[in-house]
Amino acid sequence: MLQATQGFVLNTIKYSETSVIAKIYTQHFGLRAYIINGVRNTKGRAKAAMLQPLNHLDLVVYERENKSINRIKEMKFATIYQNITFDVKRASIALFLTEVFHMVIKEESANNNLFNFLHQLVLQLENCDEESLTNLHCFYLLELTQLLGFYPTNNYSSSTPFFDLKEGNFTDLIPAKHRIEGKEESFILHQMLQHQYAGWQHFIKNRLQRKMALKSLLNFYNWQIENLGKINSLNVLEKIF
Repeated sequence: MLQATQGFVLNTIKYSETSVIAKIYTQHFGLRAYIINGVRNTKGRAKAAMLQPLNHLDLVVYERENKSINRIKEMKFATIYQNITFDVKRASIALFLTEVFHMVIKEESANNNLFNFLHQLVLQLENCDEESLTNLHCFYLLELTQLLGFYPTNNYSSSTPFFDLKEGNFTDLIPAKHRIEGKEESFILHQMLQHQYAGWQHFIKNRLQRKMALKSLLNFYNWQIENLGKINSLNVLEKIF
């Protein structure tokens, strides 16, 4: 049955000499896989451009129950990016977050909160100023934990100054290499949880602090999500920010 929906591109893989399978998080059906023909030849450049990370598309799809892979009848841009497409910093954030989303988002049913989260992200990534951009990826990683069900508990105090990656709260346990974050990293996480995003610029001021915050968040994801895997775009992101 033909259905109209919107979606955000999360991943594409080669399917044949001219085709790909695209993973798209759709508004009405959740995560879906679609075979898209003619993308990998010289005439398919327009289609290939639409399938870049986190692109927002209007789709008409063949939705068949109990089919793991479906097909797209029509697709076009729902939002045309200017800054994300041509700005290296914004494009690197889009690539990084899309890779994370592809690893952690598995829902094969509609979730308006998650779809709206992705929509808000691309709008902010496209339109925010340079100052707000620097910590944007850390903010959305933290916010996504609410939708995934493991948002940290901010019980930080002088007697519980260390963040427990397994339990998702602050503890008095001595820092351990794999499970308990150090005092400085834990304090940054506490500040992130305590302040609104606009206030993050006051305490995440440089590359070292940003790297610490990102590393702690990814460590947290690794404890909460089994077999998360290596994020290939991380090195590129850290070089830029």
